[in-house]
Amino acid sequence: MPDPGPIEVRVTVDLVAPQPEPESESRDWSWLTRRIRPWASIISGVIVLGPWFGGRSIVGGWSTTLHEARTEAGITAAYFIAGTALALTFYADDRRPRWWTRGALIVALIGGTGAMAWFDPVTALTGVRP
Repeated sequence: MPDPGPIEVRVTVDLVAPQPEPESESRDWSWLTRRIRPWASIISGVIVLGPWFGGRSIVGGWSTTLHEARTEAGITAAYFIAGTALALTFYADDRRPRWWTRGALIVALIGGTGAMAWFDPVTALTGVRP
């Protein structure tokens, strides 16, 4: 057995500082505010939902018109009119974002409920008529 010699220990130090952990990125919600356009929506909402016409709003007038179309022409015609108006105003608001196109979209969306009856989803799902 050979004589044990001196034991040599070598220590290597890495002088490169460790990279800090990246901070969690906050989500960018600017696309949503660009899409919603809060000020245009608020201004348009006040105009089209306000009782400016003898206690009636523009939305109420459109809802009444669709309800009469449902009564006179039928359910399909009322839904067709409401759906067409909603599609056109959505397209216009997407292409030309102005306060009045947002107002038209609000009228079509909220006023479109005049074409609906509460039992329509039940009929659509089950086929049961009132």
